[in-house]
Amino acid sequence: MTDNHDIAEPTAEDYQAAADVIRAEQATEDQAIDVPTESGRDDDTGLSRRDRRYREQLRAAEAERDTLRQTVEAMQRAEVERLAAQHITKPAALWTVGVELTSLIGEGGTVDPDRVLAAAQDARQQLGLEDPQAKLRRGPVVPREGTTVQSGDKSSSWNDAFKR
Repeated sequence: MTDNHDIAEPTAEDYQAAADVIRAEQATEDQAIDVPTESGRDDDTGLSRRDRRYREQLRAAEAERDTLRQTVEAMQRAEVERLAAQHITKPAALWTVGVELTSLIGEGGTVDPDRVLAAAQDARQQLGLEDPQAKLRRGPVVPREGTTVQSGDKSSSWNDAFKR
């Protein structure tokens, strides 16, 4: 091994100079910068860069949270209407009778099919809506079918079809 006596040990003055540099950097970082916001007002007066950055991150996170909340609510509404369509012909009628989405959500934030069934039956009763199963049993309806009267004196034959 070689001894390097060329490297000087740091002195107390060196440590003091390094501490002064660090303090100056922190003071610059914490120093307030007055930058107007988009609205033209200076709402962040007196905040450091770090505080401004955290505030911007907070605002971005809140905006993302609100977007996600709206997406989840739309998906829950679609699921409620899908389940209600099994019990009433117009699932959007749930919202017209005053049913709130929060009353149809279960413990884990999922749509509770039993609550949807109860709300759909209540809406069907209040609005006089038809049961989708009754509509299927009735079958297709052609208005005014079978009401036309034809005279019996016209005979239709294969040859008559080509004469017309």
